[in-house]
Amino acid sequence: MAVDLAAVAKPAAQDSAALRRVFETIDARSCPTSFNFHMHTLRSDGRLQPEALVQQAISIGLTGLAITDHHTVEG
Repeated sequence: MAVDLAAVAKPAAQDSAALRRVFETIDARSCPTSFNFHMHTLRSDGRLQPEALVQQAISIGLTGLAITDHHTVEG
């Protein structure tokens, strides 16, 4: 079976135009009130499970986040 990869829709994270639109909304005032690109879970030196960290981010109104645990992909 052959798959035409050119015809397969790209996920939003791989869509450079979509990423560009997101990044155009970010400025110095965005971090960390709307976006936080440096968050840790208890999988490294944070205090929350990954799921709890995401729930906390949602509850305080973050638009986006990045989990940046050290030396692990266990989260």
